[in-house]
Amino acid sequence: MLADQIKKHRRAAGLTQSQFAEEFHVATGTIGMWETGKREPNSRTLVKLAHFFGISVDDLLSGGPAGHGEEAGAAGRVPVYAALRAGQPGEALGEVVGYEAFPAAAEKSGVYFGLRIPDGAMYPEYQTGDIVIARRQDSARDGEDAVVSVGGEDAALRRILRAPEGLLLLPLNAVSVAPSFYSERQVRALPVRILGVCVEMRRKKDLPEGRS
Repeated sequence: MLADQIKKHRRAAGLTQSQFAEEFHVATGTIGMWETGKREPNSRTLVKLAHFFGISVDDLLSGGPAGHGEEAGAAGRVPVYAALRAGQPGEALGEVVGYEAFPAAAEKSGVYFGLRIPDGAMYPEYQTGDIVIARRQDSARDGEDAVVSVGGEDAALRRILRAPEGLLLLPLNAVSVAPSFYSERQVRALPVRILGVCVEMRRKKDLPEGRS
């Protein structure tokens, strides 16, 4: 039953109904109605729910394993995106290109996802092709590295620097990519949305040609 699946995945994420409602940007009462079967999410919301939990819509409807991504459970796996963007509040859109083992996803509260770094904007700390594991949240503290979407465009990893008058998104490779500053008004209007905060970085070792 869909109601049971939503409850199972919400609990596996370590979220109360009110915490889930806040992160998903809906009323707590809506979560309660979903989980008791008094109301069902529409098809668009089902896609958003599946993205949020890091699973497929089929898994959500058919009772796939609780957790984050395929074979979640004790193994703890998170979906990895090549590109990710924010749509409407609570909606993060992107194609899952793989999964990364991340046991902490099964042990810690919260929802986690991976993003493959597309360019050298954060070099040398992060290189093209690196995968960052991020905890899904919509705020970041000063100095944290966050996955940020501006105006609904593809998200990028940037260091967050806060100022009384606005927000500075800082690339580490300022030679090739300039820092971006947004006033509080621009943050609301564009909008500038934080999709998650980096908790781990992974780098794949290059193999000699012909090996895999």
